[in-house]
Amino acid sequence: MPQRLFLAAIRQVLARLTGPVAPFARALGIALAVMLALAVIWATVLRPRQLATQAATAKIAAAQANASAGAARDTITIQRDHDREVERIRIITREGEHAVSTAPGAGDPSPAVAAALRAAVCVHASYRADAACHPVPGNSGGDGDAGGNAGGSAPRQ
Repeated sequence: MPQRLFLAAIRQVLARLTGPVAPFARALGIALAVMLALAVIWATVLRPRQLATQAATAKIAAAQANASAGAARDTITIQRDHDREVERIRIITREGEHAVSTAPGAGDPSPAVAAALRAAVCVHASYRADAACHPVPGNSGGDGDAGGNAGGSAPRQ
């Protein structure tokens, strides 16, 4: 029953708009029709597009937030693993230093090591004139123990 009353009211309005009416009423009817058409266009075309854009924007924002959170989690995990590895290396180094320093004879001087160190230093030209380098075998101006000018090239200046 209410639908019949609504349709009857629309028929009356249409009859007045199409019949002999005042110019003001006709302009008012045209304005209402244009507003109704714009409302239909907004409701069927523009508003759904706005809602889709808002939904896509919200989805992208959520994905970015999840990616940022994941990156932060990964960074913390990597840093924690790195810190554990550094500590493991420190422990191994400390244990190795302790084992070397407490080994039997660790504090005793070694004449062989001292002679090898002196020989390694004395082969360089800047140390050859040092009195400690004279007893080193092969220190006659060349490089190494092979004697002077063993390579056949001209002596260095």
